Amino acid sequence: MLSRLRKRLARPEDVSEELAYHLDEIKEERLAIGDTEAQAEKFARVKVGNRTALDEAVRETSAWHFPEAALRRIRIALRTLFRHKRVYAAAAGIPALGIGMAVAVFSLVDAVLIRPLPFPNQDRIEVIWKADLLAGPQVVELAYPELGDLQQNVRGFEYVALMPTSLYGYAHSLQSGEAEPVQIESAPVSHDFFRVLGVS
Repeated sequence: MLSRLRKRLARPEDVSEELAYHLDEIKEERLAIGDTEAQAEKFARVKVGNRTALDEAVRETSAWHFPEAALRRIRIALRTLFRHKRVYAAAAGIPALGIGMAVAVFSLVDAVLIRPLPFPNQDRIEVIWKADLLAGPQVVELAYPELGDLQQNVRGFEYVALMPTSLYGYAHSLQSGEAEPVQIESAPVSHDFFRVLGVS
């Protein structure tokens, strides 16, 4: 009977009508051979089987089952979402925050460690500091007169330049012209600074 139902039904709405038709057909056959109304009803129900299970089995094989099931699951998901908004917002926010932090950390690491600096021969550039024995194990910058000593006495360097940072800090100057003045950052460097970096 299930195979006949599958072949004959085009829409899920036809299932109940078809099952009712088969029940009536079996009852009429039983009444024709002498059963009472109650006996015919009972036999028909036993013959057809569990009507709800049969109805579900036919619906699952119909072409409308997948869209119906998908819509039903979407409705359930939306109802659950609106019922527990804060939980789902937190569940969506935590991965978004984690992804954002991971992207930010990777961008920082890429800019500082992975991506090369914008000048050639980085591996040949050295930074020279000096230790002040009177101040303890503190590392300080070279003074400008010591730059001349390095240029004259140390032969291992092609160029030597001085760029004060922590000791002198960055100077601020105003760019003048016809437009509004703009404050820009600058630092005093010695004349071989750009030769050390290999840039013009």
